[in-house]
Amino acid sequence: MTLPSGSFMQGGEAILVTKAVRRRFQWRAFAANLLLFSALAEVVSGVFLYTPGFIAHVIGFNFLGLNFRQWAIGHTVFGLVFLIAALWHVFYNWRPIVRYVTGQARVVLGHRRELLESVLLALFFSVTSIANWPPSATIWDYRYTLREYWLNWGFSRMTVAELAGNTRVPVGKAVARLKKYGIEARPESNLAELVRNSQYTAYDLYLIVRGRRPETR
Repeated sequence: MTLPSGSFMQGGEAILVTKAVRRRFQWRAFAANLLLFSALAEVVSGVFLYTPGFIAHVIGFNFLGLNFRQWAIGHTVFGLVFLIAALWHVFYNWRPIVRYVTGQARVVLGHRRELLESVLLALFFSVTSIANWPPSATIWDYRYTLREYWLNWGFSRMTVAELAGNTRVPVGKAVARLKKYGIEARPESNLAELVRNSQYTAYDLYLIVRGRRPETR
């Protein structure tokens, strides 16, 4: 007697075994997928935190409906998830990884110049990052340029009252603080116009409203 696919004989009876029963959960595939998705989450959240970042709440910009704090928490959590998934992935793929590294070691040793230059490049970026030297310092400082861009973009559609609300400062106090630095403003005044008509940058206006000294002197 020919049995249907996925069945076996027991006590003279054909027992059908479904694919769901036969197939075990693949933890190796699970770890690989978790590693991929957590890496993507780290990249997306990292780009957001580097660009509008901490001033996103000032201009009322919530990327994908999430504010700065939510993105920062997600970035931290997924960093931990990525680390766990990476260790998990190594555990389930230890032998293939050892074989790959051993094989690659022979190839790498055959390309000593490339090995040396890659190590030197890694050391270069490590040292310049720690010492705050270019180009690492330039990459880090570029976020200030992006900050000013985002503030100018947000201020073009915001009033003093809206900025005061986003920074949790009473409107009257915000207007008084601006006046202290020679900026005549009203609650309905457009922030971009105040920037154009004063010697201060958009970030300076934000600092003044918050009760802090502007960077421009």
